[in-house]
Amino acid sequence: MICVTFSKPAVKQFLLRHPEVKMIELRLDLMDVDEAQLHRFLSLPVDVVATCRPNGRMTEEERFLLLQQCISFGARYVDVEMESEAEFISTLREDATKYHCKLILSYHNFEKTPELSELEEIADRCHAAQADIVKIACMVNDGRDVLNIRSLYSVDYPIIALGMGEQGVITRIKACEWGAPFTFAAADPDAATAPGQMGYEGVW
Repeated sequence: MICVTFSKPAVKQFLLRHPEVKMIELRLDLMDVDEAQLHRFLSLPVDVVATCRPNGRMTEEERFLLLQQCISFGARYVDVEMESEAEFISTLREDATKYHCKLILSYHNFEKTPELSELEEIADRCHAAQADIVKIACMVNDGRDVLNIRSLYSVDYPIIALGMGEQGVITRIKACEWGAPFTFAAADPDAATAPGQMGYEGVW
């Protein structure tokens, strides 16, 4: 399945053009939306991943409250960085359980892909923190990095392992074939939310 990522609020218009899309990600750290808009997005007939990365626009409390609100409004998934404070993660996990929302714990490395042993240790830490899905995204610099990301799919829990950058594109195309529950594509190819992320239109 392809999860279409939005960094701009033109969600409904896109879905009208693409009724086949069943899953979207809201990058709330990149969007300016009020409570009414948020409720409308989370009432759409698609599964929604609510994501709000730390980027300086919001305090940790503001991010936490926004994600908490998304869960209560009906988000199907909430994506939280594994580096977040333990209480941040545990409280959102409790809320997610209450509202039948799945918790994604994610790790990003925008410089390199660590060795496979380190990647496996990171993934295991996310799983041990009771992630429903582990997400690993790393910059790919050579073919060995692709192989390390591919090898992560040998774990016995749900995982999405993706490569960033031009050389990582193959990992995005092959992710579901390798075992990921879904992969990502940008609603707007000119506003990709990760290096190497492809646009949905004209690619998929």
